[in-house]
Amino acid sequence: MAILKHGTSKNANYGDALTYLLFEHDGFTMKPVLDESGNMVRRRDYILDGINCDPFTYAEECRELNERFRKNQKPDEVKAHHYIISFDPLDQSECGLTGEKAQQLGLEFAKKNFPGHQTLVCTHMDGHNGSGNIHVHIIFNSLRKLDIEPQEFTEKPCDCKAGFKHHQTRSLLTHMQKSLMEICEREGLHQVDLLTPSENKISEREYWAIRRQAELNKQPEIKESNAEFDYSIFGDSPPDYIEVFFLKSDLRLVIDLQNNVKAQQSRAYAQKVKLTNLKQMANTIIYVQQHGYETRDSLQDSYNEILAKRIEAKKELRATEDKLKDINEVIRYMGQYLSNKKVFGEMLNAKNKKKFRESHLSEIETYETAVRFLKGRYPDGKIPSMKALQQEKQSLTIRRDAKQSSYNYLYDYTQELKTVCANVDAILKPQQEKEVKKTKQQEISY
Repeated sequence: MAILKHGTSKNANYGDALTYLLFEHDGFTMKPVLDESGNMVRRRDYILDGINCDPFTYAEECRELNERFRKNQKPDEVKAHHYIISFDPLDQSECGLTGEKAQQLGLEFAKKNFPGHQTLVCTHMDGHNGSGNIHVHIIFNSLRKLDIEPQEFTEKPCDCKAGFKHHQTRSLLTHMQKSLMEICEREGLHQVDLLTPSENKISEREYWAIRRQAELNKQPEIKESNAEFDYSIFGDSPPDYIEVFFLKSDLRLVIDLQNNVKAQQSRAYAQKVKLTNLKQMANTIIYVQQHGYETRDSLQDSYNEILAKRIEAKKELRATEDKLKDINEVIRYMGQYLSNKKVFGEMLNAKNKKKFRESHLSEIETYETAVRFLKGRYPDGKIPSMKALQQEKQSLTIRRDAKQSSYNYLYDYTQELKTVCANVDAILKPQQEKEVKKTKQQEISY
C-alpha cells in the first residue's frame, strides 16, 4: 500500500534538503553516513528532478524568493514542507514498479498538489536502512513562487498567489489522499483506503521510537522490506545461489540473462565459477529488472544519453569555473584600486608630486595598473562595487558547487551503467559464442 507522510522544516539552510536527498543518512540518527576518509557517501540509487527550479541551485533560488517577498525571515517560520510517498514493497515484484516509474508518479503528484512552488522530487530505491522499498521525497519551499489557477482544494484567493505560503488544510490533505489512491488504482499498484482511520494505526514518531528502541535492544524490529532476494539463505554452493536468479519478468533482457545463467548451470561450470561472480550476475539481473531495460540496446541507449549529459555538464562546469576565475581577477584589481586610492589622492595634492611618487612608487604603480584594468574591463565607466562583486562571486561559487555535484552524479551514473553493460555482455557472451559457432558449422555444412 502507498503511504503518504508529511513533515515541516524551520531550517533556513535549504541546502540541507539537497544533502539529505543526495547522500546516505543513518535511518535512526538521521546523520550523514561517512566513509573511512570522513567524507559523506553519495546515494547510489536515486532520481532527482526540480519543478520551478534547478535542483542543484534550489537553496539559492529559495533564498532569493524569500528575500524578494520578505518572507521566511523569522526562525520560527516553516521554511519548507516534506512529503513522502512510500510504495508497497510488493509493488516492485508483483506490479513492476521501478524507480523511474515512481519518479514519474511523484512528479505528477507534486505538480497536481503543490503547483507554483519550488520543488525537489527525488526517488530513493533503497528504503529505510537498505530495506529496498521505493519511496519518493517531495520537498518544496513553503513560499509560492508563481501565481496558479484556483484548484478544488484552494480555499482563499491568497492560496493561488505568488508570495503567499502553503497551508496544510484538511481539504488539501483529503485531496492529496484521494489523488494518491487514484494514481495507485490507475497504475494497478497495491493500495488501501487512506481516508478511513485504522484502529491499530501508530504515528510516525511512535514508529521511529519503536525502531530505535529495537536497535538499542538488538531485538527484531518493525521492518519494511521488499528485497527481491534474501542473501542470507545462500550457502557455499553456487548452484543454490543461481536458483534465485529466476524471478518472474516480462523484460526480454532479463529473460535472456536468466536463460544464459541457466544454460551455464552445469556442475562443472558451478565448480569453476566463484561465488562473487554469481553475486555480480544476480546484482546485474536485479539492476536490469529494477530499471526496466527491455533490451541490450535500450541499456546502451541509456548509457549514451547519460554520457552526453555528463559531457554537457562538464562544459557547463568549466564555463562556470571560468566566470568565477574572471570575477576573482576583477576583485583582486578592485582591492588593489581601493587599498591604494588614498595614496594616489595624496600624491595629487602634494606640492612636490615627483618626489612623493618616487617615495610611494610601488603603491601608485599598483593603483594605476588596477585603474587601467578596470577601465578596460568596464569601458562605460560603470564599475560595480566591491559588495556587488563579492555577491556575484558567492553566487558563482554556489553555482560552481552545484554544477560539480551534477557532474559527479552523472560521472558515477555513467560508470555504473558502463559496469552493468560489461556485466550483461559477460553473461550473454557464452551463449553468443555458442550461436556464432553453430552458425559457422551450418555454413561449413552447406
